[in-house]
Amino acid sequence: MLITDEEMAKLVGRILHAANKGSASIADAHVIAACLPAEVAVVITTDPDDINELASVVPGVRIMSRTP
Repeated sequence: MLITDEEMAKLVGRILHAANKGSASIADAHVIAACLPAEVAVVITTDPDDINELASVVPGVRIMSRTP
């Protein structure tokens, strides 16, 4: 679990801004922000469309699609 402190909130905002997304994508932006401390991060999701746009503005994050 990660705490959304001021630093994390600003990071999420920067990701949303860079991807030209609004607050409807805030949960996905939090996932991408959580990946940033890692050199390489992989996100496995069943709904890759929105999160792919957010990940594209952050180097080193890879999205993998999986069907349930």
